[in-house]
Amino acid sequence: MYTSHANFKKYLEELFHQIFSKDIFIEVQSTMGTVHYETFLHYQTNATLGLIFSWIQGEFQYSAKFMMEQLTIFSNTQVIGLKKL
Repeated sequence: MYTSHANFKKYLEELFHQIFSKDIFIEVQSTMGTVHYETFLHYQTNATLGLIFSWIQGEFQYSAKFMMEQLTIFSNTQVIGLKKL
């Protein structure tokens, strides 16, 4: 569905960005510096779409309820560090 329509991804990006900027306020906090909120919204939008597209490519291996739960968990998870492997 998303690969056969060239404008579908762009439409979803705009839709999610609108939701994240007008309907939902995402509270952010960083110990590393000031979060530029508009840039963060683009990051969150594309992370959400990446998860949805992965779910589609995986042929809906997980239920919609599970994916919503995971998205909620991810959105409320704080990265505590990055380590080189």
